[in-house]
Amino acid sequence: MQHPSAPIDLPQFTALTDFALALVRAYTSWHDPKSGEDIFSYFASAPQHSGDEHGLRATLIRDHILPVFHYTPEQIEYESTERFDLTLWSQQAKDRRRIAIIETKSSSIRNLAATQRGHETPLEQLERYLTQAGLYLGVLTNGDEWHLFDFAVGSEP
Repeated sequence: MQHPSAPIDLPQFTALTDFALALVRAYTSWHDPKSGEDIFSYFASAPQHSGDEHGLRATLIRDHILPVFHYTPEQIEYESTERFDLTLWSQQAKDRRRIAIIETKSSSIRNLAATQRGHETPLEQLERYLTQAGLYLGVLTNGDEWHLFDFAVGSEP
């Protein structure tokens, strides 16, 4: 049995192509839990979908995408008390700290960086959440459109 504070031995990707293939496999293996649609059919009919943020968080991102990045269920906080959709925690058990926030939107919302809902855009909402949490890494997604942000340098990688 491994000592609880010992580093976890995770498989490492040997090349960017290996990583990209693993990510594509995870993404394309997803099916909508309600309709059973595959990822391509689901997003082809996205305008008829609404309120599916829960499905995106619970199944596509948490169960299919994040494991490719070696995140375990213990490192993924779902719907935090601060209202963050998904919070990623460090892999070090003795130095547990938040490292990123993932903000999800309905698949029917397009152009996430510019869409105005209420008084702020989804991007402004993510930036507010990150500031509130004292973080700078964030993801904004509707499942089809993905934006990865590093607000420490003020840019979208």
